[in-house]
Amino acid sequence: MKKRDWGSDPYFFGPRQYFRQTLLASYIKGKKKTILDAGCGNGSLSFRIANKGHKIIGIDIAKGNVDFAKKVKESIGIKNIKFIQMSLTEITFKDKLFDVIISGEVLEHIKDDDKVVKHFNRILKKGGQCIISVPQNPNLWSVEDDWVGHIRRYEKEELINLLEKNGFRIDKINSIGFPLVRAYFYFFNKLVLKKKINKSKKTKENKFIHKIINIFSYIFFFDILFSCFNKGNWLILDAIKIKDVK
Repeated sequence: MKKRDWGSDPYFFGPRQYFRQTLLASYIKGKKKTILDAGCGNGSLSFRIANKGHKIIGIDIAKGNVDFAKKVKESIGIKNIKFIQMSLTEITFKDKLFDVIISGEVLEHIKDDDKVVKHFNRILKKGGQCIISVPQNPNLWSVEDDWVGHIRRYEKEELINLLEKNGFRIDKINSIGFPLVRAYFYFFNKLVLKKKINKSKKTKENKFIHKIINIFSYIFFFDILFSCFNKGNWLILDAIKIKDVK
């Protein structure tokens, strides 16, 4: 199967993504923080956070993503945001620069996820937040995981251990996406994704469809009531840096 070419189709998104980003942004504590969006993609989450008054730096390894995000920034004239092409395994920011690091659906793409989390520890201030979402449960592996280039789906204890051994205390970790997202995930793969992969067509910008997707995404908040069952499609973790690690 031909893998997804990240950055080449920035308008291909859906209600799952918008819902997940809403949750990630809601975990940020306090106002006017300096925040790293680690693996920012097309910048959609970065812009949502910047609109709340935070200072944002978004980094992504895909040049197409960074170029697209920069064009959007220029078109809307927002000042408190910056985009840089950078690998998460080779982060070059100075130590203790950020109040918050947020990374949505990124670690599962990287073989050496331990190295990435060590970088997060280094560039985060003591007491700072690290907010991460990853796909959960290897048994849910699908054609989508292959297409987007996932290396793994995480078990809850696996993600907890990864953060704890790298100087973080887990404040909370939730399993999100059961039952509604799980059902959507199944039918999306069956009815939409396979056609998308086979046709290899780019998605056109459509602001009306974008608004409909945003509204539709809120039905997934029903799934939060079932997070205790640990059957979700994602894990969302909120951790605090408690010590430096080497």
